[in-house]
Amino acid sequence: MCSPVQVCSRVIAVCICPCVTPLPCFVSRRNSYRMEDWLHFVETHSLYVFKGDVLPAEVRSLWWDLRDVILHHFRPYGDDVTREQFLQHSSTASAKLMNYARTLEDLCLPGSLHTLNLHICVCR
Repeated sequence: MCSPVQVCSRVIAVCICPCVTPLPCFVSRRNSYRMEDWLHFVETHSLYVFKGDVLPAEVRSLWWDLRDVILHHFRPYGDDVTREQFLQHSSTASAKLMNYARTLEDLCLPGSLHTLNLHICVCR
């Protein structure tokens, strides 16, 4: 597992990197993040920050499942995707979100992760 120093160095590199769209630092300024900022973090920066074994195994799988669900809902598929393929992707995303919610409960993670929005998304 990566040391906290390695994780911090990744976070700092992402926050100050001049080669990507500048974003407010997601550690110190996450309360002022807009939806677009979080989407950009999920799509781009999280690949680097959470690369390897930064997170414990059970939480790591949760993160990647949640990332897949977010990308399914916020990024369009190409014109070459058929309706059947889209429905299959939707079913997979729904199953991953349900797994995410169940695993959060099983791991007894902080209640702040069990939000009304998560409940609504899972039960839709």
